[in-house]
Amino acid sequence: MPQSTIETVVDMLAARRDQIDLAIEALGGPATGAKPSKRPSTAEPAKVRRGRPPMSEEDRQAASERMKKFWAERRKATKKAAKKAADKG
Repeated sequence: MPQSTIETVVDMLAARRDQIDLAIEALGGPATGAKPSKRPSTAEPAKVRRGRPPMSEEDRQAASERMKKFWAERRKATKKAAKKAADKG
């Protein structure tokens, strides 16, 4: 395709784009092609804390003890099940 033909096509497309932008503006939408924001516009967005709050040393220690107890009981139950299966078989 010759260079002048490409330039002509580009110019035609740009003109058509301008017409479409004007039509969108007339209908009340944004002419940039960007989607409208779903968040309501406010002067200051609300500060939302995400994630978990930090744990204190006492909370960490309590959680550690709970999990040690949990896994000890879990190992005990596994050993019982294995012994029961071995006795059966």
